[in-house]
Amino acid sequence: MKKIKNILLATFIFSILVTCNSVSAATQYSDIITQITYLDNGDYLETTIYENDIVLTRATGKKTGTKTTTYKSDGKALWYVSVTGTFTYTGTSSKCTASSVKASSYVDTWKISNKSSSYKNNTATGSATAKLYYGPLPVTTINQTVTLSCNSKGDLS
Repeated sequence: MKKIKNILLATFIFSILVTCNSVSAATQYSDIITQITYLDNGDYLETTIYENDIVLTRATGKKTGTKTTTYKSDGKALWYVSVTGTFTYTGTSSKCTASSVKASSYVDTWKISNKSSSYKNNTATGSATAKLYYGPLPVTTINQTVTLSCNSKGDLS
């Protein structure tokens, strides 16, 4: 009788281990890339990608990432546009399933308008318009678009 209980217990533990091994849920937040683009006027755009990786099975993954472009002058952040996309990937293909946009100004002289987001195939896109005001009229207008893509292996760019 004791031998049968030990065999049943070992079988139960083995089945739990197999189940836990085949469906894994791991969450990872990381800053995976930062790129700087210098503008003619001396200001620059700093673009960073963050990811949250959730593995559904060994063959299929789900990933949410955020790509943020920040407009800076003399090292000071003035405004940003950020797109967040949710992706599935299989190793042979990837697909964007949702997107959202955030955009805001850090200073009173820059105003943000016309925020929008979309997704198609394996790409999430967010855009907004930033306007620099001195007085009642804008003196500079920048239409900023941020695009986040995911390849078949789950790599964001």
